[in-house]
Amino acid sequence: MSLHPKLITVSILALSTITAFAAPTADMKVTGKIVTSSCTIDPSSTLDLDFSKIQPIYRDSYIFFTIPTDMTPTVKCLAPTSIKVRFTDNNSDSRPNHNIPFSGRTGGPLPVDVSPDNFYGLKDDNTGKSIGAFYIRYFPRVVSGLTSKSIYPFVSSDGNNWSNAPGYTANYMTSNSLPIITFSSIPGRPESIIPAEGTEFRFLMAVDATLLVDKLPVDANISANGSITMELSTL
Repeated sequence: MSLHPKLITVSILALSTITAFAAPTADMKVTGKIVTSSCTIDPSSTLDLDFSKIQPIYRDSYIFFTIPTDMTPTVKCLAPTSIKVRFTDNNSDSRPNHNIPFSGRTGGPLPVDVSPDNFYGLKDDNTGKSIGAFYIRYFPRVVSGLTSKSIYPFVSSDGNNWSNAPGYTANYMTSNSLPIITFSSIPGRPESIIPAEGTEFRFLMAVDATLLVDKLPVDANISANGSITMELSTL
């Protein structure tokens, strides 16, 4: 947070006017409003994923999708700012409560088990029932002036106690059990985080989904529905 620059200017002029008089004493005031830097998420609209354009991989009891997307939600701030974001599963009632394998994009040629803490529910719009899950990998960068660099996410359930973000190799994953995320230019030190500051934060995202074969209707088209909300606040 910072003093509004226009108000600071007014205060300085007022002090100069007062001290110009040759009086034995002078009352001096400093006034201003403490305001947070305004930040917004662009795009602010819904990010749609078209399941009809996906080539699935069938294996045992699962159908794997790697969802092609160029999603890059970008946080833009009027001044250098530190931020935190929260991801909320809007279909938490349809999220499976057991580990689910996701495609090899998670870090190897074979599917990798992911815990319910790190994926979100997928449901069939026609029946309202759970049919699987999806998860989001993201690659955060901060922009300050002409400089763009990678930053490292830390997660928390309360915004006070932090730990390293879950992830496979360099692919960080969002978490619904530790939904609050902040970022630092220094990796691996949750006990002494120095929040990264910037005027722009970019989140290149990739999405994988797994459908559970035994949960799919056999005589109807599937209308898969996954929904999360990304909420932004400043530190």
